[in-house]
Amino acid sequence: ATGSRQGVIGTVNPIPSAPSANNVVGASRCESGVVTLTATCSTGQTVQWYASQSSTSVLTTGTSYAPSLTATTTYYVGCKDNTTTCETTTGTRQGVTGTVNPNLPAPSSSNVTNGAVCGSGVVNLSAVCSSGQTVQWYASQTSTSVLTTGTSYAPSITATTTYFVGCRDNTTTCETSTNSRQAVVGTVNPIPSAPSAGNVTNNSRCGSGIVNLSATCSSGQTVQWYASQTSTTVLSTGTSYAPSIAATTTYFVGCKDNTTTCETSTNSRQTVVGTVNPIPSAPSSSNVTNGAVCGSGVVNLTATCTTGQTVQWYASQTSTSVLTTGTSYSPNITATTTYFVGCKDNTTTCETATGSRQGVIGTVNPIPSAPSANNVVGASRCEAGVVTLTATCSTGQTVQWYASQSSTSVLTTGTSYAPSLTATTTYYVGCKDNTTTCETTTGTRQGVTGTVNPNLPAPSSSNVQGGAVCGSGVVNLSAVCSSGQTVQWYASQTSTSVLTTGTSYAPSITATTTYFVGCKDNTTTCETATNSRQAVIGTVNPIPSAPSAGNVTNNSRCGSGIVNLSATCSTGQTVQWYASQTSTTVLSTGTSYAPSIAATTTYYVGCKDNTTTCETATNSRQTVVGTVNPIPSAPSSSNV
Repeated sequence: ATGSRQGVIGTVNPIPSAPSANNVVGASRCESGVVTLTATCSTGQTVQWYASQSSTSVLTTGTSYAPSLTATTTYYVGCKDNTTTCETTTGTRQGVTGTVNPNLPAPSSSNVTNGAVCGSGVVNLSAVCSSGQTVQWYASQTSTSVLTTGTSYAPSITATTTYFVGCRDNTTTCETSTNSRQAVVGTVNPIPSAPSAGNVTNNSRCGSGIVNLSATCSSGQTVQWYASQTSTTVLSTGTSYAPSIAATTTYFVGCKDNTTTCETSTNSRQTVVGTVNPIPSAPSSSNVTNGAVCGSGVVNLTATCTTGQTVQWYASQTSTSVLTTGTSYSPNITATTTYFVGCKDNTTTCETATGSRQGVIGTVNPIPSAPSANNVVGASRCEAGVVTLTATCSTGQTVQWYASQSSTSVLTTGTSYAPSLTATTTYYVGCKDNTTTCETTTGTRQGVTGTVNPNLPAPSSSNVQGGAVCGSGVVNLSAVCSSGQTVQWYASQTSTSVLTTGTSYAPSITATTTYFVGCKDNTTTCETATNSRQAVIGTVNPIPSAPSAGNVTNNSRCGSGIVNLSATCSTGQTVQWYASQTSTTVLSTGTSYAPSIAATTTYYVGCKDNTTTCETATNSRQTVVGTVNPIPSAPSSSNV
């Protein structure tokens, strides 16, 4: 009956709702692998996991599900009532996503910057990931210890070290897989040594200006030049450096590796010295000696520099060609020439600046002409002795006397020269300039002759004629010299006073006197030497007395005719008969005289010395009378 029917209940159980979004927890992971998903149903319900919204195959049940995924997968959960077994309808299941995030790529090689440090120290490394990612730094490819994060890392290293970077997604926290990390190398590059002392070239210059310095580093390195050991400012790079310096300056060089850019540490730099050597001064005017030459020829010039310096001779103030070196220079010049000297330091080789050289003058002085023939006076003398020669040069010149045309020995100087000669000698005179000391060249000297004329012989004894005078009075003397000579009469052998000249001399003497004659050359004026003169005697013979009255015989005769008269003189005398007391006509000579007379006649007799021919003075003659007695007449006729 209806009332007895068994009730059969058709229960409509509620369909469990799917877990709400808040009750499911998706999960994610990096790369494929297990991902743990969770979901929570109401009490008394069990979570059922499906591969899709409509799947009827339960993958698993429970609040968690840990599938191994290779890609992001959405699972679906529903709730199943543990009592009713009702479960969430397929269309309303709740999705739970297991996300498989890709592992991030490491930064590419182009997005990492290796770093390097020279020696040891902090190295700056960098890496860049994509936007929304963070760089993570590791000590090794597999290390799980993050050293630091960020785009840069500056570790202090002592040796080249490789670090590894990966990227971590800031959202997913996925990061580069260990075996994909990018290496970032912190290189410790060796610090280049400075150039060795043997690889740098110091240099020097004279005075201020550019000095060329050089240094050489190893291959692949560049020389860097600094002003000091610690300076960070590079003055220049390269193997050479040519700074302009005013004083000696020390520069410092290091080597910079062209690849690593590492360079020599500051305290290890090599010094390179640019030395500014002082420019030697030219010799002072007091340290140079000008020279002079007469005419043309070699002139001796000298100059002296300070110790340790060498004199250099130039043709001009600006010439760069050294003519010679040393304290003396002897050029051969034909005109006055100025040379220029500078000093060169034997160590530094610096020398006097061109504009400061000292002039040294080689003067070519004119050669004085010899005195002209009109300005020399030769001289002569008789026999050996001093002869005075004269010569005159122009004003300001001195006469120099030489023994020959080519002699270099000066006999004397001055306008006169008085040599003692034994033979005719020609001397040669030149003129010497009192200022330049130049003198006449040897081949052009003027001859000046000192003539030694022979002293003449006296007239020979046969060429002199002594004379005699009776009593006192003029005596006639004569002497004859050779042609072209004149007789000179002297009172004594040594007298220098000429009494007279000529072949005859008629002195008035009162006693026998010896005169002396020499010959004087009419051209040379030489005469007989005093001790060679010829004596010429003027004899004063006594005047014979007239015969005494006792030594005459008068006579007479009768009438005209011959009368014999006689007179006697002393022995060696001859009677001379004269017509008067003053007559000079000798009527007869001899002791007797027989004149024919017509009237008484007085004759006069004197005596004549047969040797001297002196005769009785006229006023002293003796009278001898020839008397003519008249002849008596015959008795006149009247007287007979």
